[in-house]
Amino acid sequence: MAAGLLCAGSALADTTVTFADLELGANPTEFTAGTDFKFVADQNGGTTKPAYNANNKDLRLYAKNTLTVTSGADITSMVFNISKQGKKRLTDITASNGNVTISNPAEGDWTVTWTGNAAEVTFTVGEKATYGTDGESKAGQFCFTSMNIVGGGELGGITPPEPAEPNYFKATAVESGQSYVFVAGGMYNMLFEKNYGYMSSTNLPAGATATSFAGDASYALKFTAVQGGYTIETAQGKMLGAKTGYKTFDTTDDSADNRVWTVSFDAGVATITNIATGHSIYQDPAFGSFGCYLPEELPENAAKPELFKLQGEVVIPPVNEAIFVETAAIASGAEYVMVANDKLGTVISESSTFGRLSLTDVTITNGELTSDVKNAITIKAEGEGYTMKDSYGRYLGFDGTHTTSFQLYTEVSPLCIWTISFTAGKASISLTAEGNTGLVGVTKGAEGTWYNNIAPSVNAAEVLLPTLFVKKGSGLESVAVDNEAPVEFYNLQGVRVANPEAGIYIRRQGSNVTKVYVR
Repeated sequence: MAAGLLCAGSALADTTVTFADLELGANPTEFTAGTDFKFVADQNGGTTKPAYNANNKDLRLYAKNTLTVTSGADITSMVFNISKQGKKRLTDITASNGNVTISNPAEGDWTVTWTGNAAEVTFTVGEKATYGTDGESKAGQFCFTSMNIVGGGELGGITPPEPAEPNYFKATAVESGQSYVFVAGGMYNMLFEKNYGYMSSTNLPAGATATSFAGDASYALKFTAVQGGYTIETAQGKMLGAKTGYKTFDTTDDSADNRVWTVSFDAGVATITNIATGHSIYQDPAFGSFGCYLPEELPENAAKPELFKLQGEVVIPPVNEAIFVETAAIASGAEYVMVANDKLGTVISESSTFGRLSLTDVTITNGELTSDVKNAITIKAEGEGYTMKDSYGRYLGFDGTHTTSFQLYTEVSPLCIWTISFTAGKASISLTAEGNTGLVGVTKGAEGTWYNNIAPSVNAAEVLLPTLFVKKGSGLESVAVDNEAPVEFYNLQGVRVANPEAGIYIRRQGSNVTKVYVR
């Protein structure tokens, strides 16, 4: 690992702070770099909290967010190196003192530079993507991978953290019943919670060596010997498999061969191959994620992983569960989960900017189910419809161009305001953009089988609408779904309308009353 701080502590030193080396959590608020610099990131009334993206290795500040940099002596300049994401949404940056300049010295190579003379500076992020390639219709962001600081000095009261004891050690063989992580390109895999997809990774922590490091014990994968090879199991009990025609992992196919992998080593590097499909596990260096590839499908510079064995027990991540009750009504601000084919829609990966709600098995008893609250979506009235915000604070949207997935937004716009009504107890959730209407549900593929996810679709031949379950305690638990009663529409003055035209109406079916927007 490269050092995150260079020449710290000397007067007018030139210090490089690389945020990938600071072991930041997903939503950092206060952290230090050595003993010279403290950073405080604040939401500051913005829609989205500051975040660290482990895949892209950048600190992300969103519209209205602030970042305060403090040192023990005056800083004279700071140069922020803008990330790939930052180039899309770069905006005006203001400072509490000194001057900020934004420049593009090389094609596409943006930097933000502060100059002044102060021991503390607060930066505020503008609201629109003034400089970004996405255009000013998008919310502004300030995303950077590293910064160069001139000046500063030691802050009192900061003690460098003691390095953690290593718990992962380089392996050159696999032992049945032991747990390992994949390591490649200075990164190791994270917990795989999806039913299918690429396996995200994160940077090796500071202090990592070629033979050991201190990592998250919930990320470890258990290898168990079976006939023909090994099964690979996550901390949450999901069995990794591969599927013909796909480069992603799959946990939904319970056929024996699909879940069996052979493992061999050459010069410390592991070849892990699925016996049913012939796919082997590689890292795509462009994204850092791990996937399952045939030889002819390999990304450029793809790397086979090394295996590092966990010393100690696998840590099962805590689950914050709640009871959800079937409903056919919307209470603005309440939390819901979606169910289709008697399976639960799960949250889109935190590192993704688009995706689908993967379906997973769930037990429904007397109209109730139990789910991790991270799968909940907050539905809130907004203008002539509703927004749907996930547990990571992102708004589920539809842009009319990407017609088979949700797009994820950090601020409310017309692309994330949905029309919601109920038919026979099922939720009809739709949004029109760019002349296309996305209807949320499960669609049937060309081969005649239903896909295993919930997402918007356009003009699909068949769509299975989801059922909504509301978090218990919202007051909607007693709302009955009266499928036999006739549907009636009323305007906002309470007058019944036989043939509603475009506008907002009250829809009543028996005791089920909802507000809908008719286009």
